[in-house]
Amino acid sequence: MSTFIAFTIPKNAIVAIREGMRSYQDILTTSVPQEKWHCTMLFLGNTELSSDAQALVIQPIRQSFHPVVPVLSLGQGKVHEQLWAYIQVQPFLTNIRQELISRIHEAGQALPGPEISREFVPHIHIGKIQTNSQHIAVPDIPIKTTFSLSELVLFKSDSQSSSTHYEQLAIIPITP
Repeated sequence: MSTFIAFTIPKNAIVAIREGMRSYQDILTTSVPQEKWHCTMLFLGNTELSSDAQALVIQPIRQSFHPVVPVLSLGQGKVHEQLWAYIQVQPFLTNIRQELISRIHEAGQALPGPEISREFVPHIHIGKIQTNSQHIAVPDIPIKTTFSLSELVLFKSDSQSSSTHYEQLAIIPITP
């Protein structure tokens, strides 16, 4: 069981990503079901938040507007043999992530060490690809779609069965 904070992907972006996925049909071995598509903002680890910590973390995030999230391209992920939809890193995403980290620390919860030190690369894991001698390099495919971000979701995932099950624990509103 692990816990993370993410945003879900709306239908208009799913349609654009699905269209782009056709370019990878020769090397796409499995697809992540689109109802499981999300962009992780912060991985909290194999832990559950206490009720006090959760109450602090899910307080609304104040923004002067609902941010617009651009999906830039599909391409080989930074994790071996994964196909990702890359989301443009923008200051508001970095600021929201930093706010979430501050809330977790304020609640007295520890984050996994790699989560703090690794580069934040917002993406949606959409499938597994097979690379071989015929497909040495996997080209990126531009995807030009945007969507408004009005909330984040606190998820719990359980991957002890043959597939991963996601449970929504709470909504974190993004409010102007």
